[in-house]
Amino acid sequence: MNASVAAEKWLYAALVADTTVHATVADRIYKAPAAAQPTYPCIVYDQVGSESVPTLGDSDAVQDTDLSVTVVAQTEDDTTVSACADQLDTLLDNVQATYGTTTTYVYRVLKVNEINEALIEGTYSYLRLGGTYRFRYQGTS
Repeated sequence: MNASVAAEKWLYAALVADTTVHATVADRIYKAPAAAQPTYPCIVYDQVGSESVPTLGDSDAVQDTDLSVTVVAQTEDDTTVSACADQLDTLLDNVQATYGTTTTYVYRVLKVNEINEALIEGTYSYLRLGGTYRFRYQGTS
């Protein structure tokens, strides 16, 4: 398993385990693309970037993985969806994350971009709230 895959696995486990997220979306947490006809609201996440960042005085590079995480609802305005998106920040912004059984991957997670979109497709309105979160791989323990 590489650092990017481990970051996605940690993200999914954190979302599934959180009671506020579960109260809003239950088990409707999808790696993009979401199901063809999903039940709303749901959470959709996807890796939107990855790069190696050289460090000063060290030959090893740090691995950054950017994951977009959004709560998606078929509505124009929903306080429940907003509360769930706020919970994403509580779970993911400025935290240390660890994942693994035989090898433990250690990350620092920071929100790098806000996502707040209202979309109209045909007769449907959708609301996407969340952000892009950078998982900075810090090594294994």
